[in-house]
Amino acid sequence: MKLYILLCVVTLTAAAKTATLTPEQGEKLREVYKTCVESSHVDTALVAKARNGDFTEDGHLDDFFTCMFTSVGFINDEGQLQKDVIRSKVPADISKEDVDKVFAACAKIKDEPKGKISKLAYKCYLSETPVKVQLIEETA
Repeated sequence: MKLYILLCVVTLTAAAKTATLTPEQGEKLREVYKTCVESSHVDTALVAKARNGDFTEDGHLDDFFTCMFTSVGFINDEGQLQKDVIRSKVPADISKEDVDKVFAACAKIKDEPKGKISKLAYKCYLSETPVKVQLIEETA
């Protein structure tokens, strides 16, 4: 259920590597996504834009990311990213070294409200990793 570098595979650029979730991880992600969209009242168009790296300053979007990261255990109540949880939930086809590189770059995000930390961490992940696993999913 817990993810940060692992949620629903997206269309990749030709040079990018791909990683896949287990069916169970994908199903759990869909449940968390739906719950977080409902509880945050986020405009799903903003979520779709964020999936493509276009982040909007919006409190509901911050709440969405906080919900996602908290629900999967990637961030604790103090707003700290949880490296051990993140590493334990990464798909098998992503090396722990790749996870550690991304974590080192993205764990520097501090001194921000919890919602912003979650959103900034996701934004950092998108920019820092050659391995693309979609962390948020658009559902029908």
